[in-house]
Amino acid sequence: MSYVRCRSIVLIGPQNAEAEIRELAASKVAEPIAVRSTPGKHARILVFVDCRSFEEGQALLELNDTPLQGEKLVARPSVQTDDRRIFVRQLPFSMRAEELLEIGSRYGIVIDASICLDDQGRHRGFGIISFEGRDQAESAVEGINASGQKIMALPFVRTRVRTPPRSTTPDRPLVYRSDAPRTLSPAEARYSSGGLEHRLPFPDRPRRKGSRRHRSGRP
Repeated sequence: MSYVRCRSIVLIGPQNAEAEIRELAASKVAEPIAVRSTPGKHARILVFVDCRSFEEGQALLELNDTPLQGEKLVARPSVQTDDRRIFVRQLPFSMRAEELLEIGSRYGIVIDASICLDDQGRHRGFGIISFEGRDQAESAVEGINASGQKIMALPFVRTRVRTPPRSTTPDRPLVYRSDAPRTLSPAEARYSSGGLEHRLPFPDRPRRKGSRRHRSGRP
């Protein structure tokens, strides 16, 4: 049992080692559906292999960390289009990728199914299923949620990282609202000028207008 079941694999290696990567892939998969390559960043080549079975995909994943021209080959599942993926949560911690694959196969052709793990390799209670088409992913979300099981399916959505608000002036430092300076109220200015700051219970809080202490002017 494993945490990943996939048929689409990407092999990443040095840019001038494309022929060797294709030979390694051919040693594991005799007749793949398709093999395509594209240049990547930092002088890398990406070779995508679409397998006919999950067993062939698992065999390609075993090529990870294979020595290649003084470096290590990277083999991992290829990223699918987001509208063909679904997010499944509330999974039992005993569930593995084979069981998640079986659930997704009821609604269409599954490209890959994976269980998400944390940094220590522990089950996080949710996973991702990738389908061949968008309509299959939509029917899987409706079917899983209507099946009466404890698990829940949602469309896969990438979260956007929000940047903190910055000052409009480029040469000014980053200032958050909580750290922004505030103007003292007249009462606070009067007590501060008289050296009576210690008599204010909350020096940074203005007095509420209409209160008895505000009308009397007492500290």
